Amino acid sequence: MQAADAKPSRPWNTILLVAMLSCWVQAFLAVWNKSDEFLWDFKTYYFAVRVYEQGASPYEVSNLRATARITGILPFYYPLSALHVLRPLCDLDYAIASRIWMVSKAAAMILLLLVWRRLFLRDLAWWPLLGLGLFGFGGATLWDMKAGNVSTFEQLFLWSGFALLMRRQVSAFVACVVAASVFKLMPAVFLLLLLLPSLRSRANLSKMAAGIVAVLLVALLPFAEHADRLGSLLHGLRTAHTRLQFNPTFLGALDELAVEHGMAVLAGWRKYIVLAAYYALLFTVSRRFLARAWSGNSLQSAILIAVLLYALIVPRFIIYSYMIVIVPVLALVPPAVGRTGAGRGAALVALSLGGVLNLPSRIGAFAHDGMPFLLLLGCWALLVTAWRTAEAT
Repeated sequence: MQAADAKPSRPWNTILLVAMLSCWVQAFLAVWNKSDEFLWDFKTYYFAVRVYEQGASPYEVSNLRATARITGILPFYYPLSALHVLRPLCDLDYAIASRIWMVSKAAAMILLLLVWRRLFLRDLAWWPLLGLGLFGFGGATLWDMKAGNVSTFEQLFLWSGFALLMRRQVSAFVACVVAASVFKLMPAVFLLLLLLPSLRSRANLSKMAAGIVAVLLVALLPFAEHADRLGSLLHGLRTAHTRLQFNPTFLGALDELAVEHGMAVLAGWRKYIVLAAYYALLFTVSRRFLARAWSGNSLQSAILIAVLLYALIVPRFIIYSYMIVIVPVLALVPPAVGRTGAGRGAALVALSLGGVLNLPSRIGAFAHDGMPFLLLLGCWALLVTAWRTAEAT
């Protein structure tokens, strides 16, 4: 009976798989054929290396634009160590370097999908992974592809590290996290997973400390001869206002309200009070759920929940960074929907989203720009509710 029931689904699985693969190929070719219009982050990396080699500061956007001879170059917000990693590629002609970068990112994405599917989502068909992987959370992967950002490589290192950690290969996990942190530093927080009761030991704490020291050295040593540039980097990070559309986080929403909508009450230090209140509420509502995950027997579940929490609390989380939540959502949310009986409500919300996003008011625009964060917050609420329901029964 089961075999008979399974047969009709196979053609549809094949059709959906081919459809999703064609979407991936078309997206890549669209960027490849119009790379001059896209790859704005890679342009920043490329000309930041050129500026640095000339002895000027890559943190002055005017230097980048003067070297590139175009005005559309974005500021550079990474440690100087990132420039040393990119230097061999960026010493090439831009046309060649950009093509190599795109091919390398495509190869890294294929490897990342294999890691996701084979090590974390074994029971999931390929087509939903490819569908959510490309279009999920505001098209996070599409944004990464168009921007030419480093996120794909960062995610490959991180998820490879998580897979190694589940096999108790701690040294390799630490090395992967350090590699993932060269550009954006924040992924180094995942070294704290070694504090989990199932992993905590004197040897692992030593490896965690070594990883933290390695990240600090990689980040800070290149500034030894350019201390003023460290100040420029910190100033740029502190004062940067990235539109909510590209930084869909709680802090991004506060910035949007203060800067774009004139809510002076959220300007300056006041927004950090509101941010602290958000953190306090999030941890208060989730404390028992988090305590259970922290002390539980499933290392994989602890890692996935840590990833979701990371995405909810990081102040600056540009839209392509939402790639990191694809696996936790696919692994944890469907079972939670089944446990809470929330299928009808979730379907109603999903069907209503298009209308909300098109409201002819600030609410519609705000919901549209912050949708990845709102979806993530909804997934988290669903997980906490499902756990409470299971505990009650």
